Amino acid sequence: MSAIFYVTLFLALGLCNASIDSGYQLNKGMDSINEVATAITVSVQINLPLTSKKVHFNCLEGGLFEVAFDKSFDWAATAGEKCKLRFINLRTSIDPRDSNDGGRLSYWLIKLDGLYQSSDKQSWVKKAEWNTDYYNASFH
Repeated sequence: MSAIFYVTLFLALGLCNASIDSGYQLNKGMDSINEVATAITVSVQINLPLTSKKVHFNCLEGGLFEVAFDKSFDWAATAGEKCKLRFINLRTSIDPRDSNDGGRLSYWLIKLDGLYQSSDKQSWVKKAEWNTDYYNASFH
Protein backbone atom coordinates (compact mmCIF):
# COMPACT_ATOMS: atom_id res chain seq x y z
CA MET A 1 0.00 0.00 0.00
CA SER A 2 1.15 3.49 -0.74
CA ALA A 3 2.33 6.09 1.76
CA ILE A 4 -0.63 8.33 0.88
CA PHE A 5 -3.02 5.59 2.03
CA TYR A 6 -1.30 5.39 5.43
CA VAL A 7 -1.20 9.16 5.82
CA THR A 8 -4.92 9.38 4.97
CA LEU A 9 -5.73 6.55 7.36
CA PHE A 10 -3.67 8.20 10.12
CA LEU A 11 -5.45 11.55 9.64
CA ALA A 12 -8.89 9.89 9.57
CA LEU A 13 -8.20 8.02 12.81
CA GLY A 14 -6.86 11.19 14.42
CA LEU A 15 -10.01 13.12 13.50
CA CYS A 16 -12.23 10.33 14.82
CA ASN A 17 -10.35 10.33 18.10
CA ALA A 18 -10.61 14.13 18.33
CA SER A 19 -14.38 14.03 17.80
CA ILE A 20 -14.77 11.30 20.43
CA ASP A 21 -12.70 13.31 22.92
CA SER A 22 -14.68 16.50 22.31
CA GLY A 23 -17.90 14.56 22.86
CA TYR A 24 -16.49 13.26 26.14
CA GLN A 25 -15.60 16.81 27.17
CA LEU A 26 -19.09 17.97 26.24
CA ASN A 27 -20.65 15.22 28.37
CA LYS A 28 -18.39 16.12 31.29
CA GLY A 29 -19.48 19.74 30.94
CA MET A 30 -23.15 18.74 30.94
CA ASP A 31 -22.61 16.59 34.05
CA SER A 32 -21.06 19.59 35.80
CA ILE A 33 -24.05 21.74 34.87
CA ASN A 34 -26.42 19.09 36.27
CA GLU A 35 -24.42 18.89 39.52
CA VAL A 36 -24.49 22.67 39.93
CA ALA A 37 -28.22 22.73 39.26
CA THR A 38 -28.87 20.36 42.18
CA ALA A 39 -26.58 22.16 44.66
CA ILE A 40 -28.47 24.53 46.95
CA THR A 41 -26.97 27.07 49.32
CA VAL A 42 -26.89 26.03 52.95
CA SER A 43 -26.42 28.87 55.43
CA VAL A 44 -25.28 28.23 58.99
CA GLN A 45 -25.60 30.84 61.76
CA ILE A 46 -23.86 30.17 65.07
CA ASN A 47 -25.78 31.37 68.14
CA LEU A 48 -23.65 29.99 70.98
CA PRO A 49 -22.29 31.62 74.14
CA LEU A 50 -19.34 33.97 73.77
CA THR A 51 -16.30 31.75 73.45
CA SER A 52 -13.13 31.49 71.45
CA LYS A 53 -14.10 27.96 70.41
CA LYS A 54 -15.44 27.31 66.94
CA VAL A 55 -17.94 24.80 65.60
CA HIS A 56 -16.07 22.27 63.46
CA PHE A 57 -17.81 20.76 60.43
CA ASN A 58 -16.82 17.57 58.61
CA CYS A 59 -19.06 17.14 55.58
CA LEU A 60 -18.92 14.32 53.05
CA GLU A 61 -18.99 16.67 50.05
CA GLY A 62 -18.41 20.10 51.60
CA GLY A 63 -15.21 19.02 53.36
CA LEU A 64 -13.78 20.37 56.59
CA PHE A 65 -14.48 23.90 57.82
CA GLU A 66 -15.08 25.76 61.06
CA VAL A 67 -17.33 28.66 62.02
CA ALA A 68 -16.79 31.07 64.93
CA PHE A 69 -19.54 31.70 67.49
CA ASP A 70 -20.55 35.08 66.05
CA LYS A 71 -20.23 34.24 62.37
CA SER A 72 -22.18 32.57 59.62
CA PHE A 73 -21.05 30.38 56.75
CA ASP A 74 -22.63 29.50 53.40
CA TRP A 75 -21.82 26.59 51.11
CA ALA A 76 -23.46 24.76 48.22
CA ALA A 77 -24.73 21.34 49.22
CA THR A 78 -26.41 18.69 47.16
CA ALA A 79 -29.23 16.50 48.41
CA GLY A 80 -27.75 13.65 50.39
CA GLU A 81 -24.95 15.74 51.93
CA LYS A 82 -24.14 14.71 55.51
CA CYS A 83 -22.09 16.56 58.11
CA LYS A 84 -20.65 15.83 61.54
CA LEU A 85 -20.32 18.79 63.89
CA ARG A 86 -18.19 19.27 66.98
CA PHE A 87 -18.25 22.10 69.53
CA ILE A 88 -15.91 21.66 72.51
CA ASN A 89 -16.99 18.21 73.80
CA LEU A 90 -20.40 18.23 72.07
CA ARG A 91 -21.03 16.34 68.86
CA THR A 92 -23.88 15.73 66.44
CA SER A 93 -24.59 14.99 62.79
CA ILE A 94 -27.01 16.55 60.32
CA ASP A 95 -28.27 16.31 56.77
CA PRO A 96 -27.87 19.97 55.76
CA ARG A 97 -30.60 19.73 53.13
CA ASP A 98 -34.03 18.41 53.92
CA SER A 99 -35.18 15.81 51.40
CA ASN A 100 -38.39 17.84 51.05
CA ASP A 101 -36.71 21.23 50.61
CA GLY A 102 -37.94 21.59 47.04
CA GLY A 103 -34.72 23.29 45.98
CA ARG A 104 -35.07 26.13 48.50
CA LEU A 105 -32.30 27.61 50.58
CA SER A 106 -31.60 25.77 53.80
CA TYR A 107 -30.86 27.81 56.91
CA TRP A 108 -29.41 26.38 60.12
CA LEU A 109 -29.29 28.00 63.54
CA ILE A 110 -26.86 26.37 65.93
CA LYS A 111 -27.61 26.81 69.63
CA LEU A 112 -26.62 25.03 72.83
CA ASP A 113 -29.97 23.22 73.04
CA GLY A 114 -29.80 21.91 69.48
CA LEU A 115 -29.64 22.61 65.77
CA TYR A 116 -32.62 24.19 64.04
CA GLN A 117 -33.46 24.24 60.32
CA SER A 118 -35.62 26.62 58.31
CA SER A 119 -36.28 27.37 54.66
CA ASP A 120 -37.57 30.90 55.31
CA LYS A 121 -35.86 32.09 58.54
CA GLN A 122 -39.34 32.48 60.06
CA SER A 123 -40.27 29.01 61.28
CA TRP A 124 -37.53 26.83 62.78
CA VAL A 125 -37.65 23.08 63.37
CA LYS A 126 -35.26 21.38 65.77
CA LYS A 127 -33.46 18.73 63.69
CA ALA A 128 -30.63 17.59 65.98
CA GLU A 129 -29.45 17.66 69.56
CA TRP A 130 -25.91 17.81 70.86
CA ASN A 131 -24.50 14.77 72.64
CA THR A 132 -21.21 13.93 74.28
CA ASP A 133 -20.89 10.45 72.81
CA TYR A 134 -18.89 10.57 69.58
CA TYR A 135 -20.49 7.39 68.25
CA ASN A 136 -23.95 8.91 68.48
CA ALA A 137 -22.79 11.60 66.05
CA SER A 138 -22.09 9.22 63.21
CA PHE A 139 -23.42 9.74 59.71
CA HIS A 140 -27.00 8.50 59.28
